[in-house]
Amino acid sequence: MTTKLIRTILLFLLSVSFHGIVISNQLKRHYYKSEPRIVGGFPANRNQTTFVASLRLTIEEDFFEFGAGHKCGASLITENILITAAHCLFVYYNGPFDKELRDPCEWTVVLGAYNRYTKEETTVVRSIQGITAHVDYDDYTFENDIALLFLNESVPLSLGVIETVSLNDQAVELNTSCQANGWGRVEYGGILADDLQSVNISVIDIDICNSTDSYGGELFDGMLCVGDLEGGKDSCQEEIQTTTPDDDNGSISITFSLILIITLVFGLSLV
Repeated sequence: MTTKLIRTILLFLLSVSFHGIVISNQLKRHYYKSEPRIVGGFPANRNQTTFVASLRLTIEEDFFEFGAGHKCGASLITENILITAAHCLFVYYNGPFDKELRDPCEWTVVLGAYNRYTKEETTVVRSIQGITAHVDYDDYTFENDIALLFLNESVPLSLGVIETVSLNDQAVELNTSCQANGWGRVEYGGILADDLQSVNISVIDIDICNSTDSYGGELFDGMLCVGDLEGGKDSCQEEIQTTTPDDDNGSISITFSLILIITLVFGLSLV
């Protein structure tokens, strides 16, 4: 990875800042609970989630078992760089302002695994040699909740097994179809999913989410509001991609580009 490319990625992130908030089905406000969830989802299509990685605490992987240390999702954007939510990478002591960024050696990244407990022939495990969290990440507002993970060794890319995802550089229109992927909880208070899950959601007008009977202006410039106004579908602490049909010689395929990282959720599917 050249210094020029790293600087380009960092400049892109600083200028376009990805954020996300997923709403509950009636847009009512609830106490924030930070736990990974994929509510109302379905088993992911392996061919469409080849860039999804599992970010794990190494000590829990070693002490318990492979898969037990999963904390957050991440997305592979180059052969040795991933993107994830900054809030996943800190140790919090006495509130959001009393925190410490975990050392890179505390983390393990797993790619090419569908079931988080199963190490397949295609599974690749890497250590992290560097972490760059957004310099303006705010624990209170969750603005700029984004970070880059630099692997100790490049990942061998393989079509249909492990691939990178492109970063979206276009404006995202209202009602754009999106898909969130992760190993989150499939129901409130439940256990983490064993198999990778997906949920289809859409971009919602931020004014709806910022209305007085929902989030009361807590979404800021640069944030997107995504979810399902009919309810029953939510996501937390996972990556979201746009889905775009491509007509190639009469056949329809789906391409993805990363548009945001889930960072803030109130009361997923509670009402």
